[in-house]
Parts: sequence; structure tokens; C-alpha cells
Amino acid sequence: MKHLKSFKIFESSGMGTDLIFEAALLLKVDNSIKEQALKLLEEAKIGDLFPLPEDKLHITLTSIKSCKDIKGVLKSDLPKDIQPPRIELGEVTIAERPEASKKSFVVAISNQEELKKYVDDIYSRLGISNPEPERFFHMTIANNVENKKMPGVADPFGSIGDITKNDFK
Repeated sequence: MKHLKSFKIFESSGMGTDLIFEAALLLKVDNSIKEQALKLLEEAKIGDLFPLPEDKLHITLTSIKSCKDIKGVLKSDLPKDIQPPRIELGEVTIAERPEASKKSFVVAISNQEELKKYVDDIYSRLGISNPEPERFFHMTIANNVENKKMPGVADPFGSIGDITKNDFK
């Protein structure tokens, strides 16, 4: 059961989302998106995967690796006045990276272009180029790495970070 599909589109007003920098550029999602993601998790048969803590659900806008050289700018000058688009959750899948012994239950963000424009606007305001212009936006809901401090819950750093559109085929 590698791929799961959900053709429901869930939307958020975009309100209540927070742009933050925590080694990576993240968009913390509002409670309605968290609820929708957790509902997708309930409906899925995820086997040996552990759910991420609700407060760790987010969309990575730029990876840790790509933020390394610009972290000073992101820490000090992050624009908070650019309105994020409403978030639309789309298809779900269990992505696998056997070489790293990793599996993640992820949901694609349906409105990729709107989110890309948002990220481009952030970097434009900072006067730098988007370091990941081809990023495929998604939200990880569960993975196969258990948090050693919180049994039964996923370690957020155990998730697959390089999800692509091909993971949904």
C-alpha cells in the first residue's frame, strides 16, 4: 500500500498561519488545517508510522540545507506582513526512501503555484533569490521514526524532506 489517494480538497483562509524561521523557513498552519490533516491520518491505514505532534505540523517553505547561507537574514528581517495564500490540502501518500530507512505519510498542497508566489514574495522583499524555486510543498503528518522522549509519537526530524510530485504517482 505505497500510495493512498484523497480527492477531497480542504481549504484554510490563510488566517492564523505563522511564518517562522527555525533552521528552516516554515509556515505553521492554523487549527482548521491541523484538524483536516489529522482527519486524513485517521482515515488512512498507516501501519508502522507514528503521528507527528499536532504543534509540529507545518509546511516547509525552504529546507534547513538551503537556509544555511541566509539564516542571518531570515532570523533578523523576516517579513511578517505578506499574507499567505489559503492552504489547500490534496492527495496523500506514504513516501519511502529505503536507502535511508525512512517512510513518511504526507499530504500534497494543492495550490502549489500560490504558495510558490508567496515564498518568492518573501525572498523578493529580502532582496535575495528563492533558494528552492522548484520545491514541492507538502505537509508531513506521520513518519516511521519514533520520538525517544515521547513514545508513540513521531520524531519530526525523521521525516522525508525531499518529497516531490513523483512521490504521488
